[in-house]
Amino acid sequence: MSKESARSRMIPLYRRLARLVGAYWNCVKSGNEEWKKRHHDKAIELVKEHLPSGSGIDSGTRLMVENSYPNKLFLEVAFHHMDEHGGYDGWTNHIITVEPDLELGFTLQVSGENRNDIKTYLGGLSGINLAATGTFDVTDAGGDIFYVEGEIVVRTSGASGTFVACGVQALGVPATVTAKPWFKASSAVNTTIANDLTISGTWSAQSASNSCRLDILSVDIID
Repeated sequence: MSKESARSRMIPLYRRLARLVGAYWNCVKSGNEEWKKRHHDKAIELVKEHLPSGSGIDSGTRLMVENSYPNKLFLEVAFHHMDEHGGYDGWTNHIITVEPDLELGFTLQVSGENRNDIKTYLGGLSGINLAATGTFDVTDAGGDIFYVEGEIVVRTSGASGTFVACGVQALGVPATVTAKPWFKASSAVNTTIANDLTISGTWSAQSASNSCRLDILSVDIID
C-alpha cells in the first residue's frame, strides 16, 4: 500500500466523499470528462463499501453525486418494511442530508415518511456498522436468540486512527441457527476521544407485544 493510499484511509469517510464531490465539480467546470467520471465512480465505490446495505436497506445506500456539494452531501435510501407477520409491507424513500458541524464533525437530517419511527433509526446509522444479522421472522412464542462475537484491532492510534474487525453473527432458532462470518475493512477512528460500542435491534413492524433483551455484553480491552 502506498503512503498516499494509507493516508487517505485515515480520513473520515464523510470528508473523503466531500473531497471527491468537490473534485467532481471542479472537473465539471473545467470540462475534464475523464477525471469527472473517476471521481464520481470512486465516491460511489466508497459508499457501496462502507455505508449500510441490507437489514431493511435492501437496495443499499446511494450518494447523489450530481446533487451534492463539498459542504452538503445527499444520500438516497429506501427502507423495506415488514408487517407483524413477517411479510414485506412496502417501502419508504428517504434523503439523508449530511452537513458540517464545528463541534460534532457533521450532522444528519432524514426526510421522508416516518413510518415505524424509521427516521430515528436511519439517523442513528452515522456511526460505523460493524456487523448486522439478516432479516428474520422471529417465532411468535419467543425463544429465538441473537449472537454477535468479534475482535477489533486498532492499527494506528490518534485523531486519524484506523482499525479492522471481524467475527461471527447469528439470529434465529437456537438448535438450527448457523453463525455467519462478518468482516470490516480498514476504517477511520478517533482514538483520542471516547467511542461507544452499541448493540441495537430494529422491529420491522410495531407491536405492543414485541420484546427483546440483552443477557450478556462482554468487552475485553487489551492494551
